[in-house]
Amino acid sequence: MGDRWPLHSALDVIGGKWKLVVVMRIKDGISTFNDLQRSLPGVSHKQLSQCLRALERDGLITRTVVRNAPLMVRYTVTSLGADLQIVADAMYAWGDHWLRENGR
Repeated sequence: MGDRWPLHSALDVIGGKWKLVVVMRIKDGISTFNDLQRSLPGVSHKQLSQCLRALERDGLITRTVVRNAPLMVRYTVTSLGADLQIVADAMYAWGDHWLRENGR
């Protein structure tokens, strides 16, 4: 394991405000930049662009250019990205519990 814990590696890949949410949106079928941005109130163009580049670099999504007029880019989730559904479900359940416990 070395000096690095697997949890640190996981948080480096999916940490931050948008990464896990973006992967789950793409997994649910939202596949273009504009559709993703519309489905994520509060994310800026720059934040989403950086997030998508990082997710592609880390192997969680793939980017495919569709040669139409106009040119279109579609994103899909890789099998590694799809494995995050378990993490997302657990975090959703925990977040829901936390909100109820704290009266929010």
